[in-house]
Formats: sequence, C-alpha cells, structure tokens
Amino acid sequence: MDRVDRPAPSPLAIASLVAGLIVCCPIVPQIVAVTLGMMALSRIRAAEAAGRPAIGGRRLAIAGIVLGSVGLLAQAFVTERLGVAVRTAFDRDLRDGVAAVLAARDEPTARAGLAGLSATGSFTPEQVLTFATESRARFGDPDGVSIISQVPAGSPLRQETVSAVVFGFRRDGRRLERTGSVSAEIVTPFGEILPSLRILEISIEEGPDVVRLGRPLAAPADSGENPAAATPPAPAP
Repeated sequence: MDRVDRPAPSPLAIASLVAGLIVCCPIVPQIVAVTLGMMALSRIRAAEAAGRPAIGGRRLAIAGIVLGSVGLLAQAFVTERLGVAVRTAFDRDLRDGVAAVLAARDEPTARAGLAGLSATGSFTPEQVLTFATESRARFGDPDGVSIISQVPAGSPLRQETVSAVVFGFRRDGRRLERTGSVSAEIVTPFGEILPSLRILEISIEEGPDVVRLGRPLAAPADSGENPAAATPPAPAP
C-alpha cells in the first residue's frame, strides 16, 4: 500500500499556533496569532481553489486563531474587572480620606491620626484642624461625601485626579449639601498591586467663598486670582 505524503504545513499556521500559546505577554501575541492564522487559512484555500500543490496546517491555523481569540477575550474581561476594582478603591480612598479630614478634632485621641492625613506634605496637622473646625462652624457636622465625576490631571510622572463632589453636613436636624472638589495623587504603596488615592486638596464652595485645605489652585497671572498679580505696587517714597 502506497503511503500518501501529507503537504508541508504552512509556516504562517505554525507561527499562529506558537503566538497563540504565548500567555505571558498581553494583546500583541494574541493579535499576531489571529492575524497569521487568518492569513494561513486564506492561502490554504487559495491553493486549493487554484489547483496548486496543497498547503497543510489548516488545523494549526484554526488552533492559533482560537487560542488568540480566547486570550483577547480573557484579557478584556480581566482588564474590565481590574478597572472596576481600581475605580472602587479610588472612590473608597477619597470618601474615607475626606471624612477623616472633616472629622479631625483637637483631642488627644485624634491627634495620632493627623500625621497620616498630612503625609503628602500638602498640609500640616494644624491646617487640617483649622479646615475641619471652620467647616463645622460654617456648615455643621459632616454627613457623607458623594462623588459626581472624576477626571485625570497632572502629568505622566505625577498622575492626579480631580473629583467634583457634594459634601453633606447636618445642623439642627437638617441635612445641608455643598458642592466642591477634591484633588488627589495616584500612588501605589510598596508591596501592593492596586494604586490608591492620596488627597492633596479639598475645596468646599459657599457662594463666592471657598473653604480650602491644601495647595491653592493655579491661576493665570493676568486673571486677577494670582495674589502676586493682584497686589498693587507699593507707592514710591
């Protein structure tokens, strides 16, 4: 009985399978696997339709396409879940941080936590106490924070977020709300995987006035909001 020689497999099909088996690198190998697998199948069909010598590797190409597609879907799922986890962690860090600042009091039991609140160097424990005391005097006791929106800011070397928030306060049995914003730096503590937020600035609006903790907002030199630009020159002696 004569042995039937199988056609040599397509190099594209082999490369597709190899790329599909690479799981340590995201996205690129999977895209390569799907692309090369489709190219291999196309050439195999073209050879069959034109009556040219057969090209093998159909199963290899299909396997590469399947592996690449499954890898892309798995990575999309993991990325989406990771994004949800990061957003949830950011919201939690922001709410907890703001609540801790607004609840700060000049008491021995509360003094220990003030150093952690000012760890960024943006504000001192004394500034935290001043801000918290003024906020309670103006608005009442803190009663929650709602995040309206959150947008990225800063630079590639120092990533930050600016969140539009609604501050809740309670006074005389009534709940009051004030709008404002919270700026925070994105940091990844040593030994952890997920990044977290470190609060840099808290601003609470009350009409034209703003109760602010942290760095002042940058303003153009000619806007009238820059203290140096707004100060009139001293009269000549």
